[in-house]
Amino acid sequence: MPIVTNLGKYLGMPLILKWKTNSTFQPLLDKIQSRIQAWQSKLISQDGSVTLIKSVLSPLAYHSMQTTLLPKGSLDNIDKLIRSFLWDDTAAQKHMHLLNWETITKPKLCGSQH
Repeated sequence: MPIVTNLGKYLGMPLILKWKTNSTFQPLLDKIQSRIQAWQSKLISQDGSVTLIKSVLSPLAYHSMQTTLLPKGSLDNIDKLIRSFLWDDTAAQKHMHLLNWETITKPKLCGSQH
């Protein structure tokens, strides 16, 4: 029986034999980034951006979190990508944020406007 170091993927998530690092979940970050890049070329309102985040980007991360515990660095990177898409921030241009991130991420029952 041969010794393997990579068991492949099951339901889109890697079957991990070693320690989970940020690089283990880089394909997830790349998938989120590619979706964002496709949407940024279109004129989307902020409400449309919130809808895309809640219906597409968040479920991608939720699926990963249901199958394994993601490192804090990966979670922070996911949040950063989503925040930048929501506020239409780029490396060259930052915008003034009318609401803070904690308010945006609250459930509607707790007073969130989105």
